[in-house]
Amino acid sequence: MSSVSESYKIFLDQFVNEHLSKPPDEKIPPFRLVETQIRPFEVSGHCCEWATQYLYTHRCPVYLLNQICVETVKRVTLTEPYSHIPSPDLDETKVLNDSETWLEARALCDLTFKTVEDIITEWLSEPPTNWVESSEHGGHVVSHYAIKNTRRKMEDRHTMIPLMRMFTTAEAYQDASLYAVYDGHGGPEASYYCAAQFLNNLIGQTLSPTDKAKSLEAAFSKTDADFGAKAAKEAILVSEGRVVEIMKPHKPESEEEKQRIEALGGSVVWHGTWRVNGTLAVSRAIGDVDHKPYISSKADSKTHPLDQDDEYVIVACDGLWDTVTPQEATQLVYEHVQSGKPFQSVAEVLVRAAKNEGSTDNITVIVVFLKQTLSPPTTSEDNESNDEYEDALEEIV
Repeated sequence: MSSVSESYKIFLDQFVNEHLSKPPDEKIPPFRLVETQIRPFEVSGHCCEWATQYLYTHRCPVYLLNQICVETVKRVTLTEPYSHIPSPDLDETKVLNDSETWLEARALCDLTFKTVEDIITEWLSEPPTNWVESSEHGGHVVSHYAIKNTRRKMEDRHTMIPLMRMFTTAEAYQDASLYAVYDGHGGPEASYYCAAQFLNNLIGQTLSPTDKAKSLEAAFSKTDADFGAKAAKEAILVSEGRVVEIMKPHKPESEEEKQRIEALGGSVVWHGTWRVNGTLAVSRAIGDVDHKPYISSKADSKTHPLDQDDEYVIVACDGLWDTVTPQEATQLVYEHVQSGKPFQSVAEVLVRAAKNEGSTDNITVIVVFLKQTLSPPTTSEDNESNDEYEDALEEIV
């Protein structure tokens, strides 16, 4: 048995013999439900997110977590949720369609938790013969860490799916991964909904397998239509120690966003920070219906063909980037890895650095390593001299 499979077995054993052995009143649900009612077409997404959050609280390895989620969704959806999950205030004389039927989230969530526990108990006794390990995906190592910080609520959510082929047979996603940070504002409802439904909305697109940018845009639009906070988040790629910005934060003060908002009749004004119509400090979001069209849900994307020089990607919310620059983040990652510390703990280092520098916001960080050997970081002057390299990024949307 490989070391990865062994780590899976250790997790299963600890979960069964430590967590499941507790009295029922001590097995407190890992989170408060954000939604009390859901629609049938949302069942698989919500079940997957509930299972994910349950497993996160017990530090489940990410590849194993994804496998348990896939099996959980399969079992829950096969049990015909329409037949055993009550619909609140349902008029039994009325025939409802999927968009009108509502299911009680708590009953479905409890079923999801029970299914997760059953799967883990079964797999401890008889492990699957087809463990999916990180070595099967080019040796990706993924580090993630998130804290509420000084805020009253944790409004961030995130998604980590190293192997999308575990969730779909669609040709376009057989070699794809999905890493996302949903930076909520004004409450966790929209960011939670994104974490629960965006994956299904993405793989449900029937566009050309080569046109992933349009699929992303369509998935964001559908998620926004189905609900209503893709907010200020940023991603950087580090290649041979150079910082390459692959996504710009959607801030009202950026010239491009300011022009777009003003052309629609809106305004960008200073009120502690730059805000759209004096209210929101982000210019693109899922939700915020009262602020459209000035707040846009249209996705902004770039493509960058990965090559042998690309080392890792950092995806994080503005809780990190407000106090830690990309160059500082790169230096911290390099020093952490060079010191011989685990790759998996580097995200926590970045989060702690942001907090120590004065960040008071929720902080969520994902670091995806594309290779195991890192180059020394370049200086900001070196990065500025590499404009031609950044110009090679092809803007799609």
